[in-house]
Amino acid sequence: MALPTPAARVAGARPYHAPASPHPVTMRLHASEGPSPPPALVEAMVARARGIVNHYPDSGPLQALLAHRIGVAPERVLVTAGADEAIDRACRAYLEPGRNMVLSDPGFEMIGKCGGFAGATRRPYRWMEGAFPTEEVRQAIDAGTGMVAVITPHNPTGLAMSEAELRAVAELSRGALLLVDLAYTDFADRDLTGVALEYEHALVVRTLSKAWGLAGLRIGYACGHPEVISRLRAAGGPYSMATASLWLAQQWLQSGGPFMRAYVAAVRQRRARIAALLRDAGAQVWPSQANFVLTRIEGAAALDESLAARGILVRAFPGHPLLENCLRIACPPDDEAMRVFCRALEEILGGMSP
Repeated sequence: MALPTPAARVAGARPYHAPASPHPVTMRLHASEGPSPPPALVEAMVARARGIVNHYPDSGPLQALLAHRIGVAPERVLVTAGADEAIDRACRAYLEPGRNMVLSDPGFEMIGKCGGFAGATRRPYRWMEGAFPTEEVRQAIDAGTGMVAVITPHNPTGLAMSEAELRAVAELSRGALLLVDLAYTDFADRDLTGVALEYEHALVVRTLSKAWGLAGLRIGYACGHPEVISRLRAAGGPYSMATASLWLAQQWLQSGGPFMRAYVAAVRQRRARIAALLRDAGAQVWPSQANFVLTRIEGAAALDESLAARGILVRAFPGHPLLENCLRIACPPDDEAMRVFCRALEEILGGMSP
């Protein structure tokens, strides 16, 4: 059997596989998901099912709502199938063979993957501690740079850029697209959306998967200059989201604000509690402003396996040289899950102590 030869830039790519566990899973702390919205939201959609399932999706109302919340014109917003699609469209629109992209490693892997699919050369910079490495980014940018990508709060460390650091990178990256991944900004001390949008070459990418708890709906969005957004619209298909997802997201944005704000406040408390437990056990813990904690701990593999045996999945990074013995642990979604997790963590860490 003669199979077709794949394009060189995708031949070496590995498909994404969610972590598998031989144990029943009760807590998915590897995925950084948010809490489940109340059942009434889905019940309302079922009541409207006739108009939802038989028409092609119209993202206009949700785009207008998001634009109003941000304080920009609707033509500056594009709703996408998760933040992943926004990143993919940006890479297809502004990268090609012969151009390079400057990005964080470690970082959100889809940024580098989408850039590679577009044919760009990847120029990584390292941000594992302290201030944002502005000088390293400066040295990586040249006339062939088509995109500079920053993530704040950073994934997987949770580190956050300051306003001055973002402005410095924006000035350095003129002539390229500045991709500003703000997936976790709802949990941060400062939302830098407005700062980024002061620059015409900046594209903000956000999601409703984290603080709003809508990961299963796959709703993300991009916000930027109208010309940039127009190019992103042209770089993909017209109906990438389901009508049901768009409708549910619009309803939840209009009614779920108090729920979301209470969840964010709880995450900040849970984040501090988890960090304290790990530090008490002698682990290194990064100062996170996201909904997760990154830790480096001796016996990380054993901790990962012990949590999985109790039905709790966390994120490990096998094979990444900068993340050896590291685990990224998302905050549990509610108080009961937090109690179960902390009890399990304390028992396992106590058993690992010399």
